[in-house]
Amino acid sequence: MTDLIGFVNLASGIIQIGMALFVLFSDPKDGKKRYYFLSAIFLGLWSLSIYFFSNPFYFDTTTWLK
Repeated sequence: MTDLIGFVNLASGIIQIGMALFVLFSDPKDGKKRYYFLSAIFLGLWSLSIYFFSNPFYFDTTTWLK
């Protein structure tokens, strides 16, 4: 079950960052799309950081806390 939650975090982070880039490149001068881009990027990075904290492949979890 833990692996499933981790992969959901990984997938949601990648999808959020992809959607943010798609929305930004559709009209980069629109202010609302810029704000959406920033919020989606931060949410995507947050989801990815949860995945990397739970499933370390290079560093252990104490390194990610620093």
